Amino acid sequence: MRPRFRLWAGLVIMTLVTSCKLFVLSAFPDLPGSPSWKFVGTQGFGVTNVAYTGIAIERATGTVYVTFEDGAYGARATVMSFTGGDWSYVGVPGFSANTTQFNCIALDSTGTPYAAFMDVSTGRADVMKYSSTLGWQSVGAPDFSANTVISMSFSIGANNVPYVAFTDSTGQVVVESFNGSAWSVVGAPFGTNTSNVSLALDNGNNPWVGFSDGSQGGNATVMSFDGAAWNVVGSAGAASTGAAYGISLALDPGNRPYLACSDASYSGLAVVTTFESGAWRAAGGAGFSAGVPYSASLVTSIVGVPLVAYADGGGGAGGPAMLMTLAGGSWGAVGSQGFAPGNVQDTSLALDRAGRLYVAFVDLGAGGKPSVMAYR
Repeated sequence: MRPRFRLWAGLVIMTLVTSCKLFVLSAFPDLPGSPSWKFVGTQGFGVTNVAYTGIAIERATGTVYVTFEDGAYGARATVMSFTGGDWSYVGVPGFSANTTQFNCIALDSTGTPYAAFMDVSTGRADVMKYSSTLGWQSVGAPDFSANTVISMSFSIGANNVPYVAFTDSTGQVVVESFNGSAWSVVGAPFGTNTSNVSLALDNGNNPWVGFSDGSQGGNATVMSFDGAAWNVVGSAGAASTGAAYGISLALDPGNRPYLACSDASYSGLAVVTTFESGAWRAAGGAGFSAGVPYSASLVTSIVGVPLVAYADGGGGAGGPAMLMTLAGGSWGAVGSQGFAPGNVQDTSLALDRAGRLYVAFVDLGAGGKPSVMAYR
């Protein structure tokens, strides 16, 4: 699951390219023989000066939802959807009470959209959901986190329970779930000087988190919750070789974890690791990126293949849109490299139920508006 946080100059988020290979993948059996990247609706919909784009796709209808920090409405949260004609607002734009950061979106099994974010005025976590009759309403109490949120990730289980993971001003990782009336901490907070948290839910609706672990020199640690306590997956700090930045965690259909990061031991280049046979190892070779990627988003396909979207070379000026996958032990591009016409920022990746790929991003080639492209 893609985490939400700002990156600083220097080491940033993950995955990329040394060998410039092009794959038409058996990972996507429902696609036609010659798919390509195409815009979903209008290129550059909504307004300019957006940030923190996030994407989710409703399984039954294929409706695509995108959230972002909306510069036209005081950097408040906005959600838009695409149902086959063009993009439209879900409720009112700029629906949050205050300026937001770390904007995330997820859908429950009925297709109800939930938006999670940090309220900049309070520094606390908020979650809201949309109703066609009531509009956007708070899920539980607003500003429910006990401390200031530093990084954030959000997901909803198959049982419709929302989970939020965040690192906070105490330096710990906190995971909270909503029980229908209130938010409560899952297990207990843990970690020392943590950052860059990413949340994923397994087939049993149990939360897993990956994060930069200050007690391990900033290396990546992954932990899972067994219903009673948090447990380290493998060894603490073993999910990366060096200090890890821009962590993104995903589980394949068999609950095998993959973790992507920018690894300081490889000069900040991309590393994706996976846990098997009791140990973490690099998937497809370590340090495989050509440049510094920005705003990576990691998922696994319906057949368990890891995929990562990002802005290549990123940073404040953005970079070409890339989507890479692991095939035959090597990383290669899905479709064309730099598939958007201009530079992009804040990429977010999702798959529909047929396994088709959708990437949302801030489109610098369209004046900083949001755009979505699909590989089909």
